[in-house]
Amino acid sequence: MEYARPKEHRPEPGKPVLLFDLFGVIARHQLEEDKRRLQGLGQADSAAFWSAYWEHRTPYDRGQPAEVYWRRVGQALGRDYSATRIDELVEADVDSWSRIDEGMVDYLHRLDGDGYRLALLSNIPHELAERYESRQDWLGLFALRGFSCRMGCAKPDPAAYRWCWESLGCRAAEVLFIDDREVNVAAAEALGMAGHAFGGLAGLREFLSPDTPAG
Repeated sequence: MEYARPKEHRPEPGKPVLLFDLFGVIARHQLEEDKRRLQGLGQADSAAFWSAYWEHRTPYDRGQPAEVYWRRVGQALGRDYSATRIDELVEADVDSWSRIDEGMVDYLHRLDGDGYRLALLSNIPHELAERYESRQDWLGLFALRGFSCRMGCAKPDPAAYRWCWESLGCRAAEVLFIDDREVNVAAAEALGMAGHAFGGLAGLREFLSPDTPAG
């Protein structure tokens, strides 16, 4: 389903629950060196590999076992990956999504100190969720971690957003959703949530505190 997004919706007065996306907001997207490593392990040219990688990704994000995901990617590429090669692909994939924006983490601590209730909604497979939980103590700032692999649904499915506000015990209108992908923000707004299309920390600061000078 396509969601039109005519304007950026501001939250209701007062402090909203801040529901953050993870990748592209707090965690960084894959670097080119990470992508080359994965492609090399996948034994395919760039266009074919990334087409297969993304075509089969949503079921993996929803909780499908890694072995099933990578075998389907391999089949799409005409490859029969061994168990050892799948282990290597999983490790390289997890590594590629594990870089953090430390400035955003510092800002999360500030928001927590300012009395905001923080939550997380991420399309993420089991292996990557486990990596984050084992190494990133700042996840403890979030009152809720909405990981698609555990919910069984992924953005922009309305069920993913609904699961979050119902689990938080609040109304959709009390939540500000922050994501770097317009389609995900538009889907949240269509359900009555406020939205902010993340384009950087400075823009988020301005959105949350429009009368406060940047610094």
